[in-house]
Amino acid sequence: MVELGRESLLTLAPVLRADSDLKSLQLNAQEGFIISQVDGLTPAGVLCDLLAMDETTLIIALLRLEKLGVVRWARRNTGPKGVRQSADDTAAQRVIADSVAEDPALTEACDLSRDERLLILKAEGSLAGTHWEVLGIGGDATGAEVKRAYFVASKSFHPDRFFGRDLGSFRGRLDKIFRGVKLAYDTLSREESRKSYHAAHPPPVELNQKSEGISGAVQSPAPSSTRATTVPRGESADDKAARLEKRRQQILEERRSKRLSKHASSAGQAAGGRKRKAEEIYQLGLAQLNRGNVFAAVASFKLAMTYDETNERYQNAFAEANGGALLERARQVAGEAEDAVASGKSGDAGRLFSRAFEMVPHRAEYAVRAAEQLLAAGKTSEALRFATQAVEVSPNRPSAHVAKAAVLENTGDLRAALVALEKAQTLDASDSHVTKSIKRLMKRLR
Repeated sequence: MVELGRESLLTLAPVLRADSDLKSLQLNAQEGFIISQVDGLTPAGVLCDLLAMDETTLIIALLRLEKLGVVRWARRNTGPKGVRQSADDTAAQRVIADSVAEDPALTEACDLSRDERLLILKAEGSLAGTHWEVLGIGGDATGAEVKRAYFVASKSFHPDRFFGRDLGSFRGRLDKIFRGVKLAYDTLSREESRKSYHAAHPPPVELNQKSEGISGAVQSPAPSSTRATTVPRGESADDKAARLEKRRQQILEERRSKRLSKHASSAGQAAGGRKRKAEEIYQLGLAQLNRGNVFAAVASFKLAMTYDETNERYQNAFAEANGGALLERARQVAGEAEDAVASGKSGDAGRLFSRAFEMVPHRAEYAVRAAEQLLAAGKTSEALRFATQAVEVSPNRPSAHVAKAAVLENTGDLRAALVALEKAQTLDASDSHVTKSIKRLMKRLR
């Protein structure tokens, strides 16, 4: 077996082996949770973020699982010595190589997927335009539309969104994009500066907000246009990317079909054996779930699905248990955040609460706590982002409006802070702290 360094492994996707026997292995809860998130397509570097796990810990766990025969690495030969890579593997890799040949940045060693790189490169190219074009808005855009465009762009390109990942040259690109978006927002959100900028840089007559600018790029990523590309006559870069992706999917489908036809040749008894095996593993998952071992149950349900892909019982059990596993993992991360709060480490606490919220984005309380701790750490813009998200997710939660008011007051926007506090008061008139804060702000505004 060819050994690769940690950085190389982070770019590969682990694949679950259908012939592995989890019942005979002594897997811990962490390994069970890792297996539950392995889909055969997501690189290990991205799994680090999804699992809120550091790179070294994840790679060590995956290598142990590989040694046990539970997973293998995509496009990496871990079979018996002397077994050559299949023609389909080679063809698939050629397609992937062709698809990134357009821009050297797309082949750079870093923890970003191709789609993420294309999105960042396109956004960077948008900075060459005016502030109107950067945000993807027209001259008649309202204040709310300006803020919405800024929120979409800043949320997607904030460097902290990629925390813990090796970004290579893309870190500088993200910083540049975020500064450009912030400058555009600061200029166009204030009446006086907007008038001056409008006079010096009139907005385009027609600007499609959904497809132009950085906020539009978030919704419709396309191959980078920041460098010259070579495409066949009559074929655009977008068409080439679509063609290559279609070919890649065809190759993958051909490989699946070959595997299925090979297994179908043994038919009958073999198929029945797989279904019996699937049911056996499913029942194991139910027993694990009853014992409260959610992570192990998720891994069992997923393995059962590999033996019987069309069984809705297995699919439903996996979906339900996986949601519980993510919720449990988010609780663990939030617990680590509370420990950081107790130690006076506001920055670490804010980062951990934000991770917990990203795992379960319907839990507004994590966004509220993230905003509070980020504000305490002096990271005002990030605090405002999470406070705003908390209000959007749970508009009837008083604490979300209180958190947003605290951040707005810190930025000097006292009137907006007062509005947020008044909203919190309408939701909970018994909160004396909110009442006192409203009186204090009203005095400052006189």
